[in-house]
Amino acid sequence: VDINRYISVSCNVAQTNLDDTINLQFVAEELPHCKCKPAYLGQVVLGLIMNAKDAVQKNRDQTTKQITINSFANDNRIVVTVSDNGMGIPQPIIDQVFDPFFTTKEVGQGKGLGLTYCQDIIKAHGGEISLQSNVNEGTTVTFWIPIKQ
Repeated sequence: VDINRYISVSCNVAQTNLDDTINLQFVAEELPHCKCKPAYLGQVVLGLIMNAKDAVQKNRDQTTKQITINSFANDNRIVVTVSDNGMGIPQPIIDQVFDPFFTTKEVGQGKGLGLTYCQDIIKAHGGEISLQSNVNEGTTVTFWIPIKQ
């Protein structure tokens, strides 16, 4: 399948849940077709976009709220990044974000399973997911899966 097609669908679904103050951009390089479970990868992207939405909405200092998705091929891998200019994640808790039931959201707002679920899907595809974040600057989540023909 062409993974970009499924990322694009996820962006379209997410766009219906974003207000006009958030700019969502998808920058797609041409990718080789790959054997995978594309609907699951689309769910990963959608979940990451929705997390980014929450982060940019909390950052009141930003006049431009930006979420950017990039996809490209590198070293026989398909790489996808989801970046935002939201509040960022403090270093003391950054190592916990993939732990089941860990959440930074208000009580009743999140179950703490979103990033755990994303990690499980990416690992099931033979890939990896990681996160880089700076407080008041934003977060970038990167995942890659091997290109399987």
